[in-house]
Amino acid sequence: MASRHRWTEEDDIVGLYLYKYGTDDLGITEAEVLTKLATAQGNTRISEGSMERKTRNYQFLETDAPRSGSHPSRQSMEIYTRYRDDSGQDFTRRVRHILREYP
Repeated sequence: MASRHRWTEEDDIVGLYLYKYGTDDLGITEAEVLTKLATAQGNTRISEGSMERKTRNYQFLETDAPRSGSHPSRQSMEIYTRYRDDSGQDFTRRVRHILREYP
């Protein structure tokens, strides 16, 4: 059985970015993003469904609309508060830097 992915702050930052902007400005697909994040933790896989739930949690935090299954972690709430107002260009630069650290 594969071990569960433990969400790091960097993973959460990338999740918030994907929620707000998608992958167009990153120049790689969401699957490639997930592979890079998983590789950083020794191939602990992040499923597309897991990232989808993460982005739904950010949608919940932004809209405050109750949604089934929306239970943001404390870390996600802190990341949202810290980075929600970052401009697209600054945020893209931050996420590219995070992803560049991983093979």
